Amino acid sequence: MARKSKKNYLNIFLFILLISLIGLIAFKIYDDRKKDDNNSNNKTEVKQDNNENKKEEKKDIKKEETKVNDITEKPSEDQNTEVKNETQRRGGNVTLELLGEENITISVGSDYKDAGFKAKYSDGSDASSEVDIDNSVDTSKAGTYTVTYYAGNSVVIRRVTVE
Repeated sequence: MARKSKKNYLNIFLFILLISLIGLIAFKIYDDRKKDDNNSNNKTEVKQDNNENKKEEKKDIKKEETKVNDITEKPSEDQNTEVKNETQRRGGNVTLELLGEENITISVGSDYKDAGFKAKYSDGSDASSEVDIDNSVDTSKAGTYTVTYYAGNSVVIRRVTVE
């Protein structure tokens, strides 16, 4: 009779061990699914953040374009008179031309050296001293920046994307 009770205890022990093992496997499957759901939610959030960043960059570009349009359409009377006097003296309007690429992509933290511009009066003489430059490139932060060159009613823009 002692052997039967030992077998019964052994069978009960093995049964409990089997049930525990099945429970652990079920928990592992549940935990893995939960992690997968969290990862897919995080990916969705990252995509949404990227889309929002792109929308903000587009808004910033539109604001800069509006700013440039305002500059070209509405120069102050003092600026307008001064430019007219200088351009008439030099024989015409100022023509601006970018040197290098119009759109540039650089890495965050790298150095940015602007390629520059050419500015000439209609008579061919150099008008570089008449050009104002608005350079807001910050290489420490990712984003799209503009470098705006303007002289009189001429405006050119270089876009610098920092990634």
